[in-house]
Amino acid sequence: MTSFLIWMNNKLSALNFNIFKANTSYSPDPSAFAYVFMSPVHNVNEILYTLLVRDEDIGRGWPVAFMFLKRSSLLVDPKQFTIDCCAAEVHAIQTTFPATSIQFCIFHVTYAWNRKLSDSVKIPGSLPSEAQILHGVMMKSLQEIIYEEDIDEFHHKIVQFKEDFDDQESFLDYFERNWCKEAKFKIWSRAYHERQFSYMLTNNYIESWHNQLKTAFMKRSRNKKLDKLVFVLVHDVEYYLTQEYERVMSNNGPMSSFTRQQRIHEMEAEEVDDDDREMMIVASGTAEDVNWQVRLFVNENTAYVVQVAEPNLIILCICFDYQQRYKPCKHMYLLKMHTNRSLYFSPPSVTSTNVIQPVSTSETATITPTISRTSAFIQQCIDINQTLQYAN
Repeated sequence: MTSFLIWMNNKLSALNFNIFKANTSYSPDPSAFAYVFMSPVHNVNEILYTLLVRDEDIGRGWPVAFMFLKRSSLLVDPKQFTIDCCAAEVHAIQTTFPATSIQFCIFHVTYAWNRKLSDSVKIPGSLPSEAQILHGVMMKSLQEIIYEEDIDEFHHKIVQFKEDFDDQESFLDYFERNWCKEAKFKIWSRAYHERQFSYMLTNNYIESWHNQLKTAFMKRSRNKKLDKLVFVLVHDVEYYLTQEYERVMSNNGPMSSFTRQQRIHEMEAEEVDDDDREMMIVASGTAEDVNWQVRLFVNENTAYVVQVAEPNLIILCICFDYQQRYKPCKHMYLLKMHTNRSLYFSPPSVTSTNVIQPVSTSETATITPTISRTSAFIQQCIDINQTLQYAN
C-alpha cells in the first residue's frame, strides 16, 4: 500500500496525470479508499466516473480514467448503464439507481436471438440448408427491428415480423415471452433511447479493453500489487494508446472505423452523376446567405440545409447523421464535390444546436432558416479547420 500511495501522491502528478481522491466518509470502514487518476493525453473537462469512453476520432474505446476502489460503492449519478442481457444485473441497478435508464447491449441481444434461432427454426421435410437460409432471413429482420429509431415504425416491424414468420411457433413464443413486453422494449430497443446515448449501444468496448489489459499487458498473470498495475497503466498502456492514436490520425495502417465511415459517405456522394447532382443542390439566394439546400438521396421533394462559412468551408448539415456524429455527412460531401469547398471536421469538444428542420422543395427554392449559431463559432470552425491535418 505504501508503494501505491507514492504513485498516487508523487509520481503521477509529475507525469501530468490528474489525481482525485473520492470522499469515503460515508463508509464505516476507516481503511476504505477510492482513487482516480486520469490520462493527460485524452483528458476531459469534467470528472468521468466511467472507466472507458468511445473516442469519436478513431472510433474505438479509450480508457480515460482508472479507478481503484476497495469497496464497490461509489457516490455517482449515472444517466444510463449498458449491460449484458442479465435479469439479476437489471434488478441490482434498478435497486441502487432507480432513476437511471438501462440499455441491453445490442450485440448480446442479437447473439441471444441468433442462438435461439439456431435451436428452434425448423422447416418440416426440407434440407438443413433451407432452414439455415430461413434463419438468416429472420435474423436480418430482427436486426432491422433492433436498430429502428422511430417508435411507430419499430412496432410496425414487430407486427410484420410475426406475420411473416407465423409458422415458426417455437421462436415466436420465446420472442413474445421474453422480449415483447413494454418494459422490455424500453431496455433493448434503440427507438426508446435518447439520441445522446447512441454510442452506448454496446458494452463491447469495455470488454475488449479488459481483455487487452489482461492478455497483452498483464500476460494473463495474476497480479496482487496495486503499484505494479499502476506502473503498467502509466508506462505500457499510455504509451501504446498514444502511438495508436497518432497512427490512426495520420492514416497509417488499417482504416479506423471513423475513417471507414467517412469514406462510405464520400463514396455515396461520388455515385451521384453530374446531372443529378446539379438537380439535387440549390444554391444560396444571396452572397450573404450561408445556407445551401441539398435534396435527400431518396426523396427529391425534401431537402436538408447545409451551412457554409467563409472562406469556402462547409461546416454543418441538419440531417440526422450529422446531428448524431458532428462529422461530415454524404450531403456535405456532395456539396463539396459541387462547389470544391473544404469540409470542417469538428473536434469532440465543439457542439452545436440547430433549430431548423428539413424543408420541402415544393414550397420555395430560397429559404433562410434561423440557426442558433453565432459568428464567433463560425470563426472558431475556420480557425480550427486550418490546424486539422486530417481535414479534406
